[in-house]
Amino acid sequence: MATNSTNDSFGLANSTAFDWEPFYYADPPYRELQMVWLAACTVLGVCGNMALLITVSCVQELRTPGNALLCALACADIFQLVTKVPMAVVFLHYGEPLACDGVFFIIDTVYLTMAQFSINIIAPISIDRYWYICSPFKYSDTMTSARIALLIGLSFLLAMVTMVHPLLEGENNYFHPPYIICKYIPRAGSEE
Repeated sequence: MATNSTNDSFGLANSTAFDWEPFYYADPPYRELQMVWLAACTVLGVCGNMALLITVSCVQELRTPGNALLCALACADIFQLVTKVPMAVVFLHYGEPLACDGVFFIIDTVYLTMAQFSINIIAPISIDRYWYICSPFKYSDTMTSARIALLIGLSFLLAMVTMVHPLLEGENNYFHPPYIICKYIPRAGSEE
């Protein structure tokens, strides 16, 4: 495990539970470059995904079941941007871990759920594209709005189950990073 001044300021130099090397990148000039990059990605990501949502909702010809899947993915991407990036910027600005309060934990849970949903929705999008390419004449009968809604719902339900299960797991939870960080940072700091 690498130790440096940033790790020492967190009281984690003697902790063997985690590799805290990524905290090094909150030092200047990397911090400022990351903040600019995050701001640019947020503006481009939110504007681009909002443009997709507005275009599909305003143009009648684009309101297809397949585009509903893309809109679901765009919504998940927006949620990821607005939940993760502000916390990352605050972390980079102050250069120290965020408080392990309920708000931090809820926001990060939303982010991780939407990240899982973004991964899950790729399968329905692939199925939709498969039917559109392989059976274009049967596509509208096969991929109905109800079936698309079911695929979106199942993808979201799977994402929620994936995130809730580790929270119920207790002491052996290694899947939910904020849960682990909030649980072990005070313990690592108190061992000195």
